[in-house]
Amino acid sequence: MTLPPAPPQATITAKQLAAMVDPPQQPTAEDHAALKRLIAHAQGDTHQSRRVADFLLAWWNSAECGAFDLTSLWAVDSAIVGDMVTVFGLIAKAHRYPDTLGYDVDFKAIMRHWRPRYAPSCGWMTISVSGSGLPATNSSFSAVHDAPCGLRCSAYIVP
Repeated sequence: MTLPPAPPQATITAKQLAAMVDPPQQPTAEDHAALKRLIAHAQGDTHQSRRVADFLLAWWNSAECGAFDLTSLWAVDSAIVGDMVTVFGLIAKAHRYPDTLGYDVDFKAIMRHWRPRYAPSCGWMTISVSGSGLPATNSSFSAVHDAPCGLRCSAYIVP
């Protein structure tokens, strides 16, 4: 049995590819208002606050903060769902992360509140370890500091 000939390969130029993707758009005042309301919700201590935080943190860094379960929408008020829909549209059209939109401090606060283990470092202290800096024994050691930004940063080093 013989195989049919392979179809010709199509070549798409970078210009053609760029034309297929919508260019980023600036967030509207409504987008910012919805995002600010969600940030306020996420800083609370309710089940709805946790779900809003999950939604926002999945946008900021889903690899470390976790994904957002869409069925969580069933457990929040309709006004919050409306704001989430607005922010989802903002994410799609702006092509930007929240910290590049001026919400870095807010998202770090949400991260500290809901994901303290993964709270981002402020860059205040850098630990550099070379072979001569390790303890003489084979035991591990840790370094902890309270940074000016309010985060408790730590490093755990195993030789």
